[in-house]
Formats: sequence, C-alpha cells, structure tokens
Amino acid sequence: MKNFASLALLSVAGALSASAALTDNLVAYYNFEETGTTGLLNKVPAVNTHNGTYLNGTSFGAGAGFAGDAAYAGAEAGATTNRSTMLVGKSLNIAKSDAGIASGSGQFSVATLTSRGTPPTAGDFGTLGTQFALSAWFYLAPDADNTGTTADILRDFVFESRLNGPDNTAVFDVSFGTTDAAGTTYASYVASATLGANNRALAADGWHHVVHSFATSGANTVMTIYIDGEFVGTGSAATTTMDFRGINFGANRNGGRIFDGMIDEVAFWNRPLTPTEVTELRALGMAGTPLINTVVVGLSASPTDAGSVSGTGAYALGTQVTITATANPGYIFEEWDGSFAAQTASSFTYTANASATANAFFGEDPADPDGDRLSNYEEIVIYKTLPNNPDSDGDEIPDGDEVDITRTSPTTSDAMLVSFVRQNLSPDAAGAIVMSPLRINRNPATGAISLFLSLSGSPNHSTWQDIDLSSATIAPAGGGWNVTFPAPSNSVNSYILLDSQP
Repeated sequence: MKNFASLALLSVAGALSASAALTDNLVAYYNFEETGTTGLLNKVPAVNTHNGTYLNGTSFGAGAGFAGDAAYAGAEAGATTNRSTMLVGKSLNIAKSDAGIASGSGQFSVATLTSRGTPPTAGDFGTLGTQFALSAWFYLAPDADNTGTTADILRDFVFESRLNGPDNTAVFDVSFGTTDAAGTTYASYVASATLGANNRALAADGWHHVVHSFATSGANTVMTIYIDGEFVGTGSAATTTMDFRGINFGANRNGGRIFDGMIDEVAFWNRPLTPTEVTELRALGMAGTPLINTVVVGLSASPTDAGSVSGTGAYALGTQVTITATANPGYIFEEWDGSFAAQTASSFTYTANASATANAFFGEDPADPDGDRLSNYEEIVIYKTLPNNPDSDGDEIPDGDEVDITRTSPTTSDAMLVSFVRQNLSPDAAGAIVMSPLRINRNPATGAISLFLSLSGSPNHSTWQDIDLSSATIAPAGGGWNVTFPAPSNSVNSYILLDSQP
C-alpha cells in the first residue's frame, strides 16, 4: 500500500445635587436609609464620630429605615395614621405613646455634637464651635386618640440640646418643638430663650423644613430661623450661656415630649448658613435629592470575557456593599485597580462613604490538575477539553500529546488511528522516511526565498535510498509549510516520519 506523509515546517519570516459650597464644613448628616443603629450613623465621608444612639428602643415599627405605611398603627391601639409620603428615600419613624412623657420609640441622641460658650480649655469651643447651623425635615402625624392629660406628654419635639456643660443639668440652648398640647404651633429657642413672634403654626400630615443658624455678634449668639425656606426671625443670647453636650432628635432634653411622626435629612455645619443655602437645602428636599449625593460604585471586568463583577450601583452613603469579582472557568482573579487597588481579595465589603470605580483583572488559570501538560486555561478556553480528564476523547492519546505531538484533535477520538499504529508500526512492519537538514537561501537582489531539502526512505531503518521528489508538493500553510510526498515502494505496510536519519 502507498502512504503519504505530511510535514509542517515552522515559518521563517450623575438632576439636582448639593453644591460644593453647601457641603463645606458639614460635620454630621443622617439620612436614616438603613435600619437599626446603622441608620443613625453619621454619613459625612471620613468622619467617624457623631453617630447616634436610640432612646427608648425601636418597638411599634419605629426606628431608622422606615419606608412608609398608609395605615401606621404605632403605639396607640385603635387608631392609625397615614405615613406613606416619604421625602428622600427612607426616614426615621417615631412612635409616641400617651402612657408617659418619655413613652415612645424611635428617637435618637448624638452626644458628641457640642458647643461651649465658656471653654474649659483655651480655644476648645466643642465640636460645633460657637457658630453653627442645623437643618431637619419633619412630618407630624399624631394619633387621633391622643388622650394624655399633660402638655409634657402631648407636646412634640423635633430636636433639643441635652445637658449643660458645667453642672450636667438638662438644658435647651437649642430647641424646636410644639408649644401646646396636641398642637401644631412650633417655637424656636436659643440658650433657653424664645420669642413668641417667631412661633409658627404648621399643618400636620405633611413635610416641613426647619433651619436654625447660629452666629456670634459681639458677646452674643444670634439664632436665625427659617421655616420651609422662608426667614422667620431671630433670637439672641449671651454666647457664654451656649454650653450644651449633645442633642436629642424626636424628643426634648430629657428624652420626653416624644415626636409623633417622621424625621429625615438631618444635618449640622460648624458655620452659619446663608439664605441662599437655606433655599438650596429646601429645593433638594422638595426634589427628593439627598444633601450628600448618592454614592455610585462602577465596576468592570478585564478582559470582559474572563470574568464578571458585582456590586455596581447607586447606594445611600454609608451602605455596606459586597464587591465581588468572579472568574470564568479557565481564568483566575488577579487584582483590582482604581479605588480598590489596595484590596487583595476577590470579594470584600465596601462601606460606601465615597463613589468608587475599579477594574477587576483576570488572568489565565495555569493549574493542570489532570497532569496532561495543558493548563486549565488551555483546556477550557482554547481546546474545549476536560480539565480533570487527561484523555478527553478517550482515544488513549493524552490531550497534551494530541496538541503538542500528534497534532490531532483532543476532542475527536483517534481510536482507529491508534489501532492502525498498533497493527502496523511494529519493528518488522514499519519503514522510515527522513528529511535532510533544511536549508533556506535568500536572493539579495530579488528578495526571493528558496527552500531546499531531500528525502530518504528505508524499509528497515538501516538501508537508505533517495526518494524521487518529482511528485512531492510544498505549499505554505498557516505559519509554516506543508510538504507532501509518496513513500518508497517496498514490502512494509506503513512509514514513520523521523526528524533525522539514524
């Protein structure tokens, strides 16, 4: 039988947003988006203080992360209120109970928001200083069955300062709440003093905005009051009397006079606010836009077909976000860049205190669990073979040998070829064909390249004869050459192509 051999030779040749000015000197911001104590964390980036704590628990469905309820039952049996209208995302929900002055749930306190008119140490004027401002949105939704008998029980306070510095007694240097039992008229205080001309009657069952801005003028501190974006009036007190340690929200200085409704978008600055900034604050709330813009996390995978990422999205400031890079089969995670360049793990939790962008980089998986000399990347991505089976097509030729030696397909069985080889390529049945060393010449004048080789055949690996190349063909193929020629006529059944003559 006449066989033909083939040889491949290598070739030779982000609507509205808060302005930067408005967030200048912002020291505390609470958006109440998360539930529990997490919802009371200060959301100003890089500020680790001024986190709130609850007063009197979170029963009756009260607390941070409140998403609204059209028939909120609260602490009082037999009556509901409509608290379905939200301002900016979720809110702090507060439930009053008529059982006593401090009976209720959901209010919170921040002990580290302080001001010291008479500092114990030179230059120490507390965390807010003597000039500061606070802003809050509130929604009064009182139960219809309020039956308390005292004003202390039925008055509703949005905020009030807690303790006097020198003697640690209850103090209301800063205060805003209703003046009458189960009423809707609000009074503002500075250093425990108020002016009736600054009182405002505000309808229940709707969102309202209050700003108290404090600035020193000579020996006095002047409070400027804004309600729903409009200037209301001023109040004044000696700066030396402005000395408080912490502020309660949704309750008075003693944790009583519980507010009955929702509070949202609370913020503090250690500077006064201008009328223009108050207008901007009002516009942000009315548009449902947070004071500190939503944090955006943008992730991508590189190469895009090597893996995937999760965690991309817009989040409320301070949200705990799970960031994950998942390699596709045949690849491994290598590293993050950008905002997460310091991270070494493929999955981690990111506290969203600032927007972040990052790429997850993936590389080829070099592991070879089945020992066939092909990596997981080569098996899965390139050759589509089984990474845990050294002979994917079951033809007894290992995948790596099919790729590197026999040049056969590792996914198509060559069992018939193996059988043929076993039957014919035995010492007494196989001849050999070899080629002489390859020589390549180049004509410097024309640039033409000439390839020279000769072939010899032997039926017994010892007696060699030249093979007539008149019927041989040489043609370019991919990055090399295909050389096809007839085997010498003799008694053997098949031939082995050798690299060189023995």
